[in-house]
Amino acid sequence: MRRRIICFIFTLLCLSSWGRSGYFYTPSPQQLTSSKIQDVLQDSRGFLWISTEFGLNKFDGYNFTYFFNETDNEQSLRFNSTTCLFNDREGRLWVGTVKGLDRYDAETNSFIHYTALCKDQPRINCLYQLRDGRVLVGTAGYGLFVVDEEKKQLKPLRGMTVHDEDGYFVKLLEDRKGNFWKLGHASTFTMKKGKDIKVFHSPCGIPVALAEVD
Repeated sequence: MRRRIICFIFTLLCLSSWGRSGYFYTPSPQQLTSSKIQDVLQDSRGFLWISTEFGLNKFDGYNFTYFFNETDNEQSLRFNSTTCLFNDREGRLWVGTVKGLDRYDAETNSFIHYTALCKDQPRINCLYQLRDGRVLVGTAGYGLFVVDEEKKQLKPLRGMTVHDEDGYFVKLLEDRKGNFWKLGHASTFTMKKGKDIKVFHSPCGIPVALAEVD
């Protein structure tokens, strides 16, 4: 069966559900820190993680545990407004925030910070792991980065899309043939095949997701 890439172009507000009122509130062990949900993920140990605009939440099936930035704790969450979550193939949990990237260390129940090599720490929009193991970090206006695990840095990665689309990264995908697909903040999306990059234009609005199907 022929393999295809489907680009969903319907305007969806995925994982942005508004439980209760949309306002921040003081949480109890049975509540989220905010009803403004950004992303949801189940980690390799079965815990459910929920990123919100005010704090990171971990659910064990009965109660929530909360993670916030603590000014006197360098191993706390980098920033309270979290944007996206990702499990890599090693089972490690990555947390994108509006001001940079963290990785959760389950052994110490703390966070490891990864610093972008630019003036300001960027808002993280999406995370993706290539088949070669590299973790890519798509940002809002700062371009695409690759994780340098040894130096705990985010290094710029160029040439994955056309110049006009090299700032905003919303969704990433590497298909079975090794082609690299990228969605940005407009109706244009691109596919990199080898050294060639093809530009597509959606006639029905801004694409919001990528998926490969048989």
